[in-house]
Amino acid sequence: MKFCAQIGGGAIVCLIIQCIFLQGLLAQEEPNPYKFTLDDLEEGSEKENTVMLATQTAQELREAPSIVTVITAEEIRHTPARDLRDILYWVAGIDFGVDVESVVGIGMRGNWAHEGKVLLMIDGIEMNELLYGTTQFGANISPDIIERIEIIRGPGSAIYGGFAEFGVINIITKGASNYNGIEAQNFVGTTINGAFRQSFTTTIGRQIGDVNLNLSLHQQNSFLSDLDYTDIFGTSFNMLETSEVFTRYVNAGVEYKGLKIRGIFNRYQMQMQDAFVAATSIPYGQRFESSLLQASYTWEPHEKLRIEPQLNYQAFAPWNSTVFDILPVDQDKLSVYDMRARRYRAGVRAFYQYSEKLLFTVGSEYFRDEATTQQRVFYNGSQFMNFSNLALYAQGLWETPYFNLTFGARYDNHSYYTSTFVPRLGITKAWEKLHVKVLYSNAFRAPTLENINLGLATDIRPELTTVLEAEVGYRFSDKLRLTANLYDMTTNDVIIYLFNPNTNEEGYANFDPVGTRGAELELQWKAKKHRFTFNYSFYTTAGKPTIIDFGVPNRNANLGLAPHKLTLRSNIALSAPFYLNFALVGASRRWGYESPLQNGEVEITDFDPYLMANLSLQVRGIFREGIDLSISCFDIFNQAPPFIQPYLGEHAAMPNLSREFVAKLSITLPY
Repeated sequence: MKFCAQIGGGAIVCLIIQCIFLQGLLAQEEPNPYKFTLDDLEEGSEKENTVMLATQTAQELREAPSIVTVITAEEIRHTPARDLRDILYWVAGIDFGVDVESVVGIGMRGNWAHEGKVLLMIDGIEMNELLYGTTQFGANISPDIIERIEIIRGPGSAIYGGFAEFGVINIITKGASNYNGIEAQNFVGTTINGAFRQSFTTTIGRQIGDVNLNLSLHQQNSFLSDLDYTDIFGTSFNMLETSEVFTRYVNAGVEYKGLKIRGIFNRYQMQMQDAFVAATSIPYGQRFESSLLQASYTWEPHEKLRIEPQLNYQAFAPWNSTVFDILPVDQDKLSVYDMRARRYRAGVRAFYQYSEKLLFTVGSEYFRDEATTQQRVFYNGSQFMNFSNLALYAQGLWETPYFNLTFGARYDNHSYYTSTFVPRLGITKAWEKLHVKVLYSNAFRAPTLENINLGLATDIRPELTTVLEAEVGYRFSDKLRLTANLYDMTTNDVIIYLFNPNTNEEGYANFDPVGTRGAELELQWKAKKHRFTFNYSFYTTAGKPTIIDFGVPNRNANLGLAPHKLTLRSNIALSAPFYLNFALVGASRRWGYESPLQNGEVEITDFDPYLMANLSLQVRGIFREGIDLSISCFDIFNQAPPFIQPYLGEHAAMPNLSREFVAKLSITLPY
């Protein structure tokens, strides 16, 4: 009865919308201003100025009710990049830091977002592991498989749920976008200190009548760093001998009319010696492994109505390692972290064009999470635990004579923690040259399996974030445009790992609120043979709540993440077939707790600003069209900015790679 009462309001909303559907079916048919997919766009439309992610329907970028960045395969081709992290560095507001055990995670708008606060998807399939919600940003996703990336720099929970609190990243691969041909890329690289990199990627797509088959394979061997690491106790070791990375990735899909089936296997395996606080005496292995399967069907019973049921299976073995105790005196003790997690999900969503100016989306999903272990027990005294969640969401897109209005909400009811309701409201308007957005959203971060298992209390709650955003953009011409936005975000009930000195208890709990506010600016100039993109982002904690776990004392900044960041990308078409590509990322001073212990405390360290510059010379059409060669230099000035831990965890900053030279051969054979 309690559950029925909780979802009663959502059921009434769904019933009203269904009545509207029925009425609309009887109405006169009118043209559709919204597009359900990018494939619905007319031939010749600029897909790079169109986005799906903000509302799950195709909209012009300037009218989408989110702060969105779109990066296309053509842009990636024109800019030096070794992996996904290199690409995301180009995006305003995105930064990176180190968690523990050499794992690099993402920061968004000055907030550490590594544990379940930014949703990463590949072809619409969620990649965040289920134990902690993390994603690993290293050499595990190749730029060469990417057709386009859509990024929401801000909340996305109203549609995408509990991993989309601070942002959403969806990678659409070449194989999933009706690619018809074969591509293969191989590149080798070496740093000035001798760290070797080798990567091979191939994408195959074939259209046979109504059947589309596609396959992407990626394998890479590389290193996290080739410099010395020193922990807070002063112990040092060279990472060239202890930080090798192995990546294996497979993405296969088949489509037949409205049916789509896709499977992804991803293994990210590495060596490390940095552990949690103190360095271990010898290196040990760490593996993140995921096996994902998704099936969906598109049914159009009426030209105004589209219904999409979906089934999804996810299996994760993250942080799978033999680990040392964090205390140096106990380094002879070994334990195995062997937890596995699975999610079974079923959902359905419907898009309905009620009138020429009004589009509705409604959806629901149910998932069941399970975790197992062999070497220990969970909080319930068993080696097995499971939970379930039911979600309902609805959205309306209304084109009024004065502006476009987006309104919607999501309701999640979980079997362990309290239910969550997050609304969103957006007002957008685009004229010939000017566009304006005013956005209000609530978002949440759902406690993960290990948050629950290691919780200090039984009442751990989802984080709740409130975000206000405003954007103004101006197109000076077809080639030149300028966009600027402001944001203000506050997160309540922050989930952090706490230690209680009075009881010696440690684990996850909700804590005091935190927040940031800031601004982002982007200038783009695109001609037929030349491109130039500049962006600048700034955040501050001034006037916002902060806590010692994240904030820098006497500074309006958070640990590890630079308050000021700028990027510059440019490509110049020299005399055919030569192209010169350039990318630069600069960041201001950063702070972190990484100096050796003094009087029992770790001292905060100032890290100098950095300027990373990458340059490549590309030769296209060697011997024949479709065979390209590029030679690149990454980090020309050899800045090697370290990855700083963006919270008070006493893990020293992890060194980056030194200057690296890379040669890449790419072959494309269309059918």
